[in-house]
Amino acid sequence: MPARAEAFQVGAQPAGCRYRTARRGRREQGRFDDLLAVLRTHEAMRETARLCIGYLETNRTRMRYAGFRQQGLRIGSGVVEAGCKTVVGKRCKRSGMRWTADGPDPIPAQLSCILSGRLDDYWARRAEAA
Repeated sequence: MPARAEAFQVGAQPAGCRYRTARRGRREQGRFDDLLAVLRTHEAMRETARLCIGYLETNRTRMRYAGFRQQGLRIGSGVVEAGCKTVVGKRCKRSGMRWTADGPDPIPAQLSCILSGRLDDYWARRAEAA
């Protein structure tokens, strides 16, 4: 939602930041009806508001942030993204590493198949595609 909130900036004043901060609590507490009501006041003049409304109405059942936080779960993707960058990035960029045009993309797929016990299925699909 931050990228959407920036579209509400007015002049040189960063209204998008204030808007985002004021509305974040409603989203994280699951108060979607309140958030949608505020967005609808902007709907007639801003395409971005219409996009936000559509996104929230489509995805609100998956956005159970308050319940996730009560369970002690993280709701951001930053931890996972940092882990991927560290593990995958460092392993792929070691000195002497060489990759084909496909790059290292097949490696996570193979590892996933090994860990899930589906490696035979993986090779059968590869043989069918060849």
